[in-house]
Amino acid sequence: MFEKSDKSVPRLVYYDLETTGLGFHNKHKDIEIVEIGAVDGETKDTFRQYILPPGNHIPRDASNVHGIYLREGNLYRDDEKLDAVDLKTGLDNFMSWLKGFNQPITLAGYNSHNFDDWVISHNLHRKGLSAAEAGGVLTFLDVAKIARPYIKSKFGERKWSLTFAVKTCLGRGQ
Repeated sequence: MFEKSDKSVPRLVYYDLETTGLGFHNKHKDIEIVEIGAVDGETKDTFRQYILPPGNHIPRDASNVHGIYLREGNLYRDDEKLDAVDLKTGLDNFMSWLKGFNQPITLAGYNSHNFDDWVISHNLHRKGLSAAEAGGVLTFLDVAKIARPYIKSKFGERKWSLTFAVKTCLGRGQ
């Protein structure tokens, strides 16, 4: 059995991205990140980084989902100016935070194999970074692939949202 202090055992870090939209036609290749949020599964330490999209544009449909918008070159949410950095700095900050755990990382998201994993990988590649080298990411895990079959078998539901999964599986709000 592995001990929690065993640095060869991957550490589970949950993450989520807010972005400039969707791009199913090309595996989300041109989608830009506007926020990275993460929680360490062990200590519950959090990471949050707002990022100015390099294209200097956030479509209204995307803003309607996450509430983040651009005004005069700055990011805002609910009329509050957000402390945002350029993409390279934001990605470097996230990779450094992950690397600080000094063990391999399993980066887990909800429905992430269809979206977040692609988006972060494309954005890292665009800046000449690698999740494995820069952040110690060993693998990606899509929690939805576990939660969805459970919800379907236990409750007969076909609702797949993260909010519904957290409420149903964990009995609490997101």
